[in-house]
Amino acid sequence: QHRHDIAKRYDEAFTDLPIIIPWQHHDAFSSYHLYPVCIQEGVCGISQQKFYQKLRDSGIGVNLHYIPIHIQPYYEKLGFKPNSFPEAMKFYKEAISLPIFPLLKDEQQQKVISSLIQNVASIYTLNTKKIKWFEFRKKFIQFGGDRFYSAWKLSYQEPALKNQYSKTLC
Repeated sequence: QHRHDIAKRYDEAFTDLPIIIPWQHHDAFSSYHLYPVCIQEGVCGISQQKFYQKLRDSGIGVNLHYIPIHIQPYYEKLGFKPNSFPEAMKFYKEAISLPIFPLLKDEQQQKVISSLIQNVASIYTLNTKKIKWFEFRKKFIQFGGDRFYSAWKLSYQEPALKNQYSKTLC
């Protein structure tokens, strides 16, 4: 049950971010042995590898899982090519597993959440329509990132956005 509580907090924290979080049908029950999020380079503006390194540099114990079997040396010798299973390769190139273990403390999870949100905020440009920034700010403050957000907002020079959301962002 504790893993489900952790997953629920992750779901709530990351819902409005430009990343893909795990989906579970309401009739299903996952063990949540992993909590993979997908970083789409075309949406986020950063590769999974670079984002992974940013999180590791922030002290977050993320990991890369789901290495497709068809790119293992044995299967390559059998003739499988990296493009044999494009969806498996796509997921492999996007997924990062966040910490989700039974002894994960609330403070530790808070650090994971804050670090991921800060890293998304530092790389995701405001000129995209993929996220509602006033909702993002609310969530960012909820998870302890107000000082970082304020500095980031002040450094951003997008007049159209400032005019459109000036009352919401200030």
